[in-house]
Amino acid sequence: PNHFHKDYFGKGKSWKDPKLDRVLMNYKQAKLAYEGCGRKIYNATRGGKLEIFPRVNFDSVFRYQLPLSYSDAEADDTASSDAQKTANDSLVFLPGHGLVLLDSKAISFGLDHRVKEIRLRSLRTNTTLKELEVDIESQSIEMSELMNFSGGGKQFLLDVLPEGENWISLGKLSQARKHLFGEPAFKLAGGLRCRSCLPKENHLAAVFRKGNDRIMLNLLTKNQAVEAQSNGHKLISPLQLGSLNVIGYNNG
Repeated sequence: PNHFHKDYFGKGKSWKDPKLDRVLMNYKQAKLAYEGCGRKIYNATRGGKLEIFPRVNFDSVFRYQLPLSYSDAEADDTASSDAQKTANDSLVFLPGHGLVLLDSKAISFGLDHRVKEIRLRSLRTNTTLKELEVDIESQSIEMSELMNFSGGGKQFLLDVLPEGENWISLGKLSQARKHLFGEPAFKLAGGLRCRSCLPKENHLAAVFRKGNDRIMLNLLTKNQAVEAQSNGHKLISPLQLGSLNVIGYNNG
C-alpha cells in the first residue's frame, strides 16, 4: 500500500514502514525536553492515536487566530509597533474592571472609573502594608514606591479606590524575579495576560489568555473617529500603551 492515498508520497516514491514504536519514542523525548523547560505540548489533532500529549479542542485553541491582514495594516507604523510590544509584555485584562499595565517599573490603570488611591494588603494577615494616592491624570504608580514598606512577602492583595466608588480588590499580586539578579516580575491573579497584540487600522487587536480561557478585544485608541467610540466600546480612563492612548475596548 502507498499510505492512505496513492498520491501521498508523489510519483516514483514508495511507502515505507514508519516504525511507530521509534516515532513514539521520539515524541516521548520531545515531551520530556519541553516539560524540563517548563513548557507543555498539546495534541489538537481531530482523532488519531497519539495519546502521549494531553488533548485539547482544536477550535477552542485556534478560535482567535488573527489574520495576517492585522499585522499588514500598519506594519511600518512606529506608534503601533511600540504599543504592540508594550502590550505583549505587560497588559492584563480584568473582566468587569478594565485594563491594567503591569511591569517591573510601574502599574497603570485603564479602568471604568479613574483610580484615586491604591492599597497593598498582606495576603497572610490582611493588614494594610502600603496606601498611596494615584495621580489622577497619569493613572500610574511606580512599583518601587508601592513596594517600599517594612516587612517581607511576595504575595499581596491589591486594592484600588475609584472615583465615586468604594474600595475594590483587583486580586492577588505576586512578585518574582525573572533571573537571579534580574528585575522583579509581577503577576496579577484573576487577570488575563496579553499574549498577542496586532494593529488593525486605528484599532489594536489583542488576545488575552489565562489557562484555557481566551478572549480577544479590540482596543480603541484616541486616533479613532469620535463616532467610533460609541460603536459598542466600553470606555475606560485613558491608558498609555507605548505611544498610543487606549480609551476603550470591545469584544473582537
